Amino acid sequence: MDNKYIYLDNASTTPLSKNVLNKINSTYKNYWSNSSSTYKYGIRCATYLEKIRLKIAKILNANTEDIVFTSGSSESTSLVFSNLSDKYKCGRVVISNVEHQATIISANKLKRKGWEIYKWPVNRDGIINISNINEVIKNNTNLVSLIWGQSEVGTLQPVQLVGTKCKELDILFHIDGTQILSNGIFNWKELNCDLLSLSAHKFGGPKGIGLLLTNSKSRLLIWRMPKLRKTNTSLSAQ
Repeated sequence: MDNKYIYLDNASTTPLSKNVLNKINSTYKNYWSNSSSTYKYGIRCATYLEKIRLKIAKILNANTEDIVFTSGSSESTSLVFSNLSDKYKCGRVVISNVEHQATIISANKLKRKGWEIYKWPVNRDGIINISNINEVIKNNTNLVSLIWGQSEVGTLQPVQLVGTKCKELDILFHIDGTQILSNGIFNWKELNCDLLSLSAHKFGGPKGIGLLLTNSKSRLLIWRMPKLRKTNTSLSAQ
C-alpha cells in the first residue's frame, strides 16, 4: 500500500494487527486438525480452542459457556432474530431507527411473517427518547435489540437503563456491541443484557470472526432442543 496513504475510517473496519497476524499464522501452522475429531491432534486443537475461549472469557468477565463463536456481528444478530422466530409463532420486537443493516434486515424478515416491529425514535443527537420507555417496552414485547455505539454518528445508547427495564419485565435484550471494544473493554456480568454481538475486525482482528455473548436465560433461545419427529414404532428397531 502507498506509504502516503492515511486511513481514517476505523469505525468501519481496522487494519489487521501484526500480533494477531503472527498468532493466526502460528495457529494455522500448528493447530490445523479438525477440533471435532476424536484422535490425538483433533483433541489437541479442541483443547487449544477452549484455552482461547477461556482467555476471552477472562477479558470480558464472562463464563466460557457464555461465548458462541460466529463469523461476525451480522451472523450473531441474525442468529438471535431467527431463533426468536423459531421459538415464537409471532410477537413484538423493539429496535431503534438508527440500527445497522444486519438488525434492520433481520427485523424485516420477522415483519413479513406478521411480527410487530417498533422502531424507537431518536432525538437530534441520535439517542432514543428514554422518557417514553414504559410505552415502548411493554409486557407483550419478546425482544429489544439496540445498537450500543452508532458507527456513523457516534452516539451511545443508554443500554444499562433499557436493560433494567427489560429485566423487570423478563424481556430478552440484545445489544449490537460491534463498535464498543475498539473504545474499551466492558464487563459482561455487569451489563444488563442477555445477548451481545461482536466482530473482531473492529479492533484489529481478522474479518470473518465474531462472538455472540449469551447468559443462562438467552442460551435457552440459542441452544434450543430440536423437535423430535413422530416415528412409526413398528419400524423404530430397524
